[in-house]
Amino acid sequence: MYEIHPKAQSAYEFCLSLNRKFNLDELSEGVKKMLDDNLIINVYTDIEKKKYLIISGFESVLFDVDRAEHYRRNVIIKNNADTIESFAWSAVINFLISMPEPKALANVHELLLIHLPKEIKVQFSKTGKFTQQKFSKLSNTASSTLTKQRKNKKKDTISKNPPIQHLSILERALRASCTGQVKQSIILKNCSAQIEE
Repeated sequence: MYEIHPKAQSAYEFCLSLNRKFNLDELSEGVKKMLDDNLIINVYTDIEKKKYLIISGFESVLFDVDRAEHYRRNVIIKNNADTIESFAWSAVINFLISMPEPKALANVHELLLIHLPKEIKVQFSKTGKFTQQKFSKLSNTASSTLTKQRKNKKKDTISKNPPIQHLSILERALRASCTGQVKQSIILKNCSAQIEE
């Protein structure tokens, strides 16, 4: 029998109280099953009472303590009762600090398009395309907001990386002289030699 360990109860209740950004109703049953079946839970075994006491894994939005088939998940058994509370809260805090910034959701979508294998993309839609519209519904974010985030990212990239200028030898020499890297007399000699040719 599985239940939440008493020392992990406050961390579990905290997770239940969180407002989640992503809309699970937008996930197909196949994707939900894949995510749920591959969920990792950590348990402490109470051999006397024949119980498995869950100490982490409940930070996932798909976690349901009443599920009868926890044994099908990836179950890791912990034996040190002294660290249960800190272990449970560490899992929750690691989960929280790994959350993407809401202003970067367009970037999350782009990265998913690049890295998500085709076999998994197909589970999100019949065409195998994980469109902005689909991601918009999944993330509860207006499609126009994602478009705006992409445009702002492009502007930031351009301002941080100005276009490369191709400078002639004369322009590079003149710029170098302004910064004190080359003596003025050498520049003048080179300039007059280039002009005469």
